[in-house]
Amino acid sequence: MVPLIFPSAVAPAPPTCTPSGPPTLSELPVDSRNRTLFDIGLRSHDDVLAVIIPRGSALPASGRVLLTSSRPRQPALELELLCGLRYAAAGNFALGRRSVELREPAAARGLPQVLLLLSLDGAELRLSVEE
Repeated sequence: MVPLIFPSAVAPAPPTCTPSGPPTLSELPVDSRNRTLFDIGLRSHDDVLAVIIPRGSALPASGRVLLTSSRPRQPALELELLCGLRYAAAGNFALGRRSVELREPAAARGLPQVLLLLSLDGAELRLSVEE
């Protein structure tokens, strides 16, 4: 398991807070009941937000998704973490990018399978990868 840590992920916001501008990892807004105001997920290959932690999730929250390669002999998976309210990835805010090297880069399309675990608590957003 490879932990990829995004420090200081959540900051409390007033219950009437309307997010304006792109949030940073140090100020991802939550409501007064300590629930996320945005969907958090990955940009998929077809430019859609693949939601892992849905908005309204109580903190601490976590989610998982099984990823595969999209082309043969792909050496790594490029992950872009996003948050927002829109279906199209382009309409959401980027939180960060990570690259995960595959152990078997010569495998056929769809064969390397990687389990991605995303957890969010009051201090950090943690991304773990298992092959």
